[in-house]
Amino acid sequence: MNDRDLVRRVRQLGAALHRAARWQGPSIEVDSAKDDFVYELLCYVSAALGAAGHFRVTLILRPHPTSKKLVPLFPKKPGCKKNFSLLLLKGSVDQIEFELCPGIFVEDRHGKRRAPDINLLCANAAEDPSHLHLCAMWDAKYVQDETQRLADTAVSDFVVTFEELGSPAAPPNWANVIGIKAFFASGLITNGRASTERLAMLKQRNVTETSSFPKSPSTRP
Repeated sequence: MNDRDLVRRVRQLGAALHRAARWQGPSIEVDSAKDDFVYELLCYVSAALGAAGHFRVTLILRPHPTSKKLVPLFPKKPGCKKNFSLLLLKGSVDQIEFELCPGIFVEDRHGKRRAPDINLLCANAAEDPSHLHLCAMWDAKYVQDETQRLADTAVSDFVVTFEELGSPAAPPNWANVIGIKAFFASGLITNGRASTERLAMLKQRNVTETSSFPKSPSTRP
């Protein structure tokens, strides 16, 4: 998948989410085809679409830094939750069950701020969330050549972040209803091939790895 394909896929997913959710502003805008942000946004919107089959999804808008108009704002680099849009996932009684956030800062067990690309937070999480608010997390890893393997160092880096953030295990009211296997449990997502890390390592660390996403995704273990 080349950069232009990624942009088209993001826009297609955004249009589908527009039909599945209650968007309160203009469509997602992608102004660069040469940034990992495009793939990260693709994965974020994919998670939202998986959730939209069960939850009522509402987009929270934020003031644009220049115009001050309320618009969808998604971080290209880690940022504070209060500055960026997020999705509220509501159950059948219209109560918030989760917040699905892009790459925002989350404080780990030792007070360091970390920023997974996709964060599933508990309902009504704090504006400065900590690992105690985190229900699951994912990192998106884009490679230019889809025949390349995900680097083992990317897996080990994710494991450290995952464990420092409390090793969040997705709760049943998420894992049992989400429609995309890549998001059943915390893990890595790449458009490339799987890393050479062994299944036993992933199982022991309680993380998943999804390769060839979104063309022909395969999730292990």
